Parts: sequence; C-alpha cells; structure tokens
Amino acid sequence: MVARFKNNHTTQEQLDSQDFKGPKLKVVIYHGELYLLSDDGLVSPKARSISDRGMATIHAINRALITTPPGDRARLPNCEFMIFLQDHTTMSEREGSPLPPSWSYTKKQTTVYENVWLMPDFGFYDWPEIMIGSFTQARHVGKWDQFNKETIKNEMRPISDSCCYKFSAHIAGESWSGSGKYVHLCYSVFITHQIEWAEIYHGALVKEGPDQNYVKTKEDWSDLEGIINDFLENPKKAKFITDNAVRMLRDRYLTPTAEACYWRKLIKGYGSVSFEPKSFKDDGRTWRGVPFESIALTRKLQWNPYEFI
Repeated sequence: MVARFKNNHTTQEQLDSQDFKGPKLKVVIYHGELYLLSDDGLVSPKARSISDRGMATIHAINRALITTPPGDRARLPNCEFMIFLQDHTTMSEREGSPLPPSWSYTKKQTTVYENVWLMPDFGFYDWPEIMIGSFTQARHVGKWDQFNKETIKNEMRPISDSCCYKFSAHIAGESWSGSGKYVHLCYSVFITHQIEWAEIYHGALVKEGPDQNYVKTKEDWSDLEGIINDFLENPKKAKFITDNAVRMLRDRYLTPTAEACYWRKLIKGYGSVSFEPKSFKDDGRTWRGVPFESIALTRKLQWNPYEFI
C-alpha cells in the first residue's frame, strides 16, 4: 500500500469529499495522541452494535498508541483518516472505479478496493453483541483432548463451542466473517471455501505444504465428506495442520501484541504517504478534534457542561 501511494499522496480534499453511505469515523493522530473529528459512527440511529464497533476500534487504536515505547510514540507520523464501520465499504455507485483512501475491516483484491487500507476488526478488542468477551479472554480455549464426539447439525451454537470439535467448517458472512479469528484460536482443523474478503492476518493462511494451517474446500463443499474421512483415518495429518495453526496463528499473528504492532505499522505506513493534518481550525486558536479520553467517557463530540452530573 505504501508503494502504491508513494508518488500520489492522499490529500485533505480526498478525505473531505468521500461520500460514504454508512456509519464512519474521521480520526486524527497528533504526536501519538488520538482525537476524533466526527462521531456519526458512535451515535448510529440504526443499531447499538455499530456504535460498539466504533468504540472498540478507537479503543484498540489508543491501546496500540499508549503501549508504544515513548520514544517511538513521539516519532509516529501525524495523520488523518476515515474509518468505515460496516461489513464492507459501501459508497456511491462507481461502476468499478477505485474507492478513495479509507480504512476498513476487510477488502477484496480488486481494483475497486485498491485504495482501501486494511485495519484490525473490532473483535480484536471486544464483541459484546455475541457475549464472547474480550479477544484476550477468547484466547483461553480448548485443547486437542477436549472434544465432543457428537456432530453439530443445523444448530446455532456459541463461537466458544467450536473449540469442542476436531473440525470447524467455516462459512463467510456478508463479506468477511468476524467469527473466523475466534475459530482459529481453537485446537481444531479449520476448513473453509475460497476466501474473497481479506482480513489483516489472511496472509498467514497456508493451504498446502509443510506449513499448512487450514484446509480449503471446493466452493460447493462437495469434497467435504472425503476431507473429513481422510482426517479420521489419518489423525496425525489433522494434528499436523492444527499444530501449524496454533504456532502461526493463535500464538503469533492472532495475539494482542501482533494486533498492536499492526496498528502501529498501519499508522506509520499511511502517515508516510498522506497529508500533514491541521492542528487548529481556521481561526488559528481552536483545536481540531476531541481527545480519545473524552470520547471514551461521553461517546460523542459535543455535550453541554455538567450534563452528566
């Protein structure tokens, strides 16, 4: 992404002219501190879940900032960016032309999304709607010898139940699947179809070879029965794939440390090919943006004095 924008930096005009249809947040980082410039993604009239996504995302960014060593934090670039909070970036009809620069939880590897920067999704912080708790809590999952011998058939189960089975067949949602990273935490074989919508860790997925850590099926799942039977007859093969997944995903790329590292590299990369944001409004005195700490308490940009008393 940095190479793509190296000779064509993102401008203030591009950011201000974006015609997002869904909830979003405009955010700015000054000297390693987080501020919000818009809050329509925190006061969504449609669903509390959208505002929770926004809060989880800015909490995650702030966590990455405050855990950065002081010297490195001071050297982070100042940058202003747009965060989109729905399942994928929906905008005005563009007939296949590239979307303007923005940050999103997912993207397709197509021309339309070539300007979209991938960020960690909200679940890396917490996902209260499904009552799974923080991502750190979700990492405390089952082991190889704690499996249920029964089969799940047409039942809705909590995500945590996935860790009770040796095999997890995973189907994407409207775009990416927010539950995927949780299932990868399990000590079980992850089986899925062709992945169209990328997430930040998908580059670490290996479908074959000595580092294989998941299994790819045909798009219609017609080969699923054969795959399962093969693993039942060759349990060491299944354990080999699962061991790789634990080593590469659960214990490396799907850790809080890796997520914070990704945020920092995203900020550095984006900031290196973007404009220098203004610190003050046009009057030269009024600071642009509300500090994250205030947003964390009020969930909005504007409020009346003493209204919370």
